[in-house]
Amino acid sequence: MKNIICALIYLLFFSAQLNGQENTQTLFDYFYFQSETPVIRIDTDLKKLIRKKYYEEYQPSVISFKLDNGEKMVCKSKLRARGNMRKKVCLNPPLKLNFKEKDLEKNGFDSLDILKTVMQCQHNSPTKKYLAKERLAYDLYAIIDTLAMRAKSVNFEMYHNGKHEESLGGFLIESEKHYGRRTGTIVVENGTLRSSVLFRSHFLKMTFFQYMIGNPDYAIANKHNVEILQLPDKRLVAIPYDFDYSGLVDTDYAIPHESLPIKSVRDRLYMVKNVTIAEATATANYFNSMKDEFYAVIHNAEYMSDEDKKDSSRYIDGFFKVLSSSKRIEREFVK
Repeated sequence: MKNIICALIYLLFFSAQLNGQENTQTLFDYFYFQSETPVIRIDTDLKKLIRKKYYEEYQPSVISFKLDNGEKMVCKSKLRARGNMRKKVCLNPPLKLNFKEKDLEKNGFDSLDILKTVMQCQHNSPTKKYLAKERLAYDLYAIIDTLAMRAKSVNFEMYHNGKHEESLGGFLIESEKHYGRRTGTIVVENGTLRSSVLFRSHFLKMTFFQYMIGNPDYAIANKHNVEILQLPDKRLVAIPYDFDYSGLVDTDYAIPHESLPIKSVRDRLYMVKNVTIAEATATANYFNSMKDEFYAVIHNAEYMSDEDKKDSSRYIDGFFKVLSSSKRIEREFVK
């Protein structure tokens, strides 16, 4: 009897701990729900970071930012470069920031200790424009999918061993653990997949979206620029990310793969075969029903210039022009 009582007490205590963790705000959520653009200071050996970015080795850093009470949180942490193509084409690579769990917990945050960043390739105007348009792609996808990955605009103050070097625009994107915790899904990390195993209607919406923004840079089989998730009901879905090779963003380094029959990423190409007329028509009707919401997101994107809003709207116009004709729908999507 005594052992049973002790076991019950332990289970209650462990359950309370789990509930406390679930109710504790993650660091990503802290930044995401701020009304203004957060500022994160990163102090590290920037020359070493850039020189050795291809190795993706962690190096010491000090990261600081303001808390809600006005005090500054200073964290001895580590960081490394991440990503594939951007390490090659960008002076400033995307980063993975790794905090100490005890520092997070001491300041009332959840112990999830990774933040993923994307920042300006170079300190110039065009790369800041690219960031805004890529952030827009995340916001547009969120219209059609509650499982969309979240992104948050952030300003980075970059310091080299205590000396201020430059200020860079950028954004945070949810890490796999943050994302899995929020959505209650399991991220499928291993193995190869065929698109036929994915929840069909969800898959078609995702691929129509990729066509809408002119993004040919994704693949299901090797999980290139998509996360494969298992939902609580065991269905599998693909969630897109990394849109810098899309026609919507139109970076100066985005060139279609030589195997594709397009010359520019601004040229749309639907990447899926074996779509029926009924499937294409139903998915097109769905996007047409959401048309006003897409344009509203562009119009209300306070992180974009008026010129970039106009350019983005004009590019999306081309997508809806295709959807206005049953013949064009069949020609573009039914293969």
